[in-house]
Amino acid sequence: MNDNQNSAQVKGTFHTQANLSQALTAVVKRHYESLNSGKQMPPFILEALSLMMHNVASVVDNNLYDLEKWNRISDLPKEVINIIEQAVPAPKKEEGNE
Repeated sequence: MNDNQNSAQVKGTFHTQANLSQALTAVVKRHYESLNSGKQMPPFILEALSLMMHNVASVVDNNLYDLEKWNRISDLPKEVINIIEQAVPAPKKEEGNE
């Protein structure tokens, strides 16, 4: 395989991965908006979901067994959880109601 063939193959893979990633993100965004009267989800959540869809597309388009991609997918919800926990303090437990 020469450099031109290799380059074309990489571009094709990127192209198909990009299409899948964008389509998955669009479906998730439209679904949320349809359930919430057109309200948009918070940007940090949309970004996390978008990054997750990018990695899902990469797994599907390239290697279903790429542990690095699976780990990236699993790390993103942790970031969202940290932001939510910092923004919304846990309710205080009342004595005797544990």
